[in-house]
Amino acid sequence: MKIYEKWFENEQPVTIETKSGVIRFYPQAKRLQISRPDYFNAEGERLIGKTVTISLQSFADSGKVDELANMFETVVACARECTQSGADI
Repeated sequence: MKIYEKWFENEQPVTIETKSGVIRFYPQAKRLQISRPDYFNAEGERLIGKTVTISLQSFADSGKVDELANMFETVVACARECTQSGADI
């Protein structure tokens, strides 16, 4: 059985939280997480919503860094457009 490093316990992420989700970036681990909103269980404990974690190293290994950069530029442009139009993002 393979034992995985618990990189998420070793550093505090850079976090952006909205009512519709959370993005966490772990620079040292080179990981990006996109999650549904955090929630509280019956005991009042804060839990992380369903999450997808992406290894940024995988983009470097597959030669897709430029494609990733272009996609993020498009995402940022779309978010700015939503801000200017007053749309709910």
